Amino acid sequence: MSPPSTHWVRDPKAIECLSSPTRQRILDRLEALGPSSVAELSASLQLPADGLYYHMRLLTRRGLIVERERRPTNGPPETLFELVAKRWHIHYEPNNKRNAEAVRKLTGSLLRQASRDFEQGLTHPNTTTDGPRRNLWSLRLEAKLNGEEVRELNGHLRAIVELLRRPRANTEGQLCALSWVLAPLTDKTG
Repeated sequence: MSPPSTHWVRDPKAIECLSSPTRQRILDRLEALGPSSVAELSASLQLPADGLYYHMRLLTRRGLIVERERRPTNGPPETLFELVAKRWHIHYEPNNKRNAEAVRKLTGSLLRQASRDFEQGLTHPNTTTDGPRRNLWSLRLEAKLNGEEVRELNGHLRAIVELLRRPRANTEGQLCALSWVLAPLTDKTG
């Protein structure tokens, strides 16, 4: 049975579960690779398999991943894990205290991970800092946007998400991470 196309993560406990960088990376990798065993995730993430089992159980319990099938091996069969849907999105409810706190915690974790990703990029041998193949950026901008410009910006962000989520037939290419925050700010100038 094929998973649904989109899963909206609404449960604050599930959102908070994603405040772990390891669990974020597991979901990202399952989205990129498709159904995978713990051994495959371990190799892809370069993390010990023993340390992943706890995270896999928690992601399963929170309804973010499912056990799809068991694949025969020379030893015991391997369990393949998959996202509950092809795509997942966090549901934001700023006026819901539990949801807002979970999203706040998740966003803090994402930004700390972005800082670690940037630090790693500074010393990576394939870092390119200019031109059309630039793969290391850090930038913050503010602008007064009207409603149409906000719609245009969101269209570009959706296009970026689709580019990063595009199915890939092979695993060639440079693994990259992209994090961003878009937030309305209070304008004290009037």
